[in-house]
Amino acid sequence: AQPRQGLATADNFRFLRYWWEVGTANIGFGCRDAGEAMASKKKWFPYMKGGSFRRWYGNQEYVVNWENDGAEIKTIGIESGRVVSRPQNTSFYFRPGVTWNALSSAGFSARLMPKGFIIGHKGPGLYCDSMDHLYTILGLLNSVLFENLLTIVSPTIDFNVGQLGLLPVCDTSSIGIKSKVETAVGYAKAFEAEDEA
Repeated sequence: AQPRQGLATADNFRFLRYWWEVGTANIGFGCRDAGEAMASKKKWFPYMKGGSFRRWYGNQEYVVNWENDGAEIKTIGIESGRVVSRPQNTSFYFRPGVTWNALSSAGFSARLMPKGFIIGHKGPGLYCDSMDHLYTILGLLNSVLFENLLTIVSPTIDFNVGQLGLLPVCDTSSIGIKSKVETAVGYAKAFEAEDEA
């Protein structure tokens, strides 16, 4: 599993919006990669910013201006001679993964991140090669065992990619864990849908 930090816009007020502010017709949902995002001709794309304590699924309120592969973000500050944004690990953008809050006083909580999202520096991502393995890892990340291991490497409220990278994860998937995690994700999605209504 590969934990990765993502985009720091350097000006969230300028580049981030709630999805309902721009309208769903202007958002590039479900893109699989940068090429598909460019071909969509959309300006706004789903963005993982972090958010409140929420396990399994959710915190999908934000979109980011990533028009033309983030051309405007990638050049912010260039007039002063130094680009101030940090579009990191762009090859992982739009891939399905697991996300979490990099900073949380309520504790660690991991969520499934469907394809089509750009990861943020406070809403990083963790990636692996198969969805089955991803569900297994999500189950482990939200377990009591993992919570105890995490307190050893991160005794504060900061859960960065380096700390998660220190912890062991299994390299195979588990049908039993996957089934339980799918159920938990389903409940969390239903709760999220009720919350939006």
